[in-house]
Amino acid sequence: MFAVVSDIHSNLEAMEAVLKDMKRHKPDEIYCTGDIVGYGPSPEEIVDLARENFKFTVMGNHEWAVLHQPVGFNQAARDASRWTREVLEPKWFNLGGKRERWSFLKSLPEVYIEGKYFFVHGSPQSHMEEYLLPTEIDEVLKEASPKINAAFDAIEWVCFNGHTHHPGIMTQEPRFVYPHQIEGSFRLEEGTKYLVNVGSVGQPRDGDPRACYVTVDDHTVTYHRVEYDLEATIARVKQNSRLHPALGERLRKGS
Repeated sequence: MFAVVSDIHSNLEAMEAVLKDMKRHKPDEIYCTGDIVGYGPSPEEIVDLARENFKFTVMGNHEWAVLHQPVGFNQAARDASRWTREVLEPKWFNLGGKRERWSFLKSLPEVYIEGKYFFVHGSPQSHMEEYLLPTEIDEVLKEASPKINAAFDAIEWVCFNGHTHHPGIMTQEPRFVYPHQIEGSFRLEEGTKYLVNVGSVGQPRDGDPRACYVTVDDHTVTYHRVEYDLEATIARVKQNSRLHPALGERLRKGS
């Protein structure tokens, strides 16, 4: 069994709750499909947890923005990205932790492949930027957008991604399967391909404020929702003058 997390966004309370919940399932490995930083108040702690607990982390658009420039972000996201860079980027006199965290971020690859499993933040063809959205599948007409078809063409079997903060599984039928439609578990069959969005640990946007992650055991994907002390996260966002309060307030609604 292994677990996959994504879009933690510097939310320490959510990530700690997820790690605690994982102890019940005992995954052999934890993989992360990016955006461990951005938006939230705890970038240093989250980078440390990623280094300590994840077998692999791929680069998300928020890691890239911190390392380079927050291109295409709204004002609140830009401000958070610039503050995160100030916190994480080492100066000439910094030793130890800061340099190690910065080196870790710089080392993140855009893609990780293990056997038939493909791990990426956005999509197989546009690793950090492209959104694979449920609206790009028309189940009535049984049609998928060219972008979705290109994503299927680019993988051997299963792709795990995040970026949209909306959990669910795209199949080649085509179909978008929401976790509530399958009571949380879905069997991956050989001979067909899947795009598995694992949802967001630190900033869900599917109307459910609980942290989200998946486990994979014997070809079965299971979604897990975990309650955490979101009021503590909201309070720490509000206490940080460099973070827009809305980045905390939205956590209550999962939007």
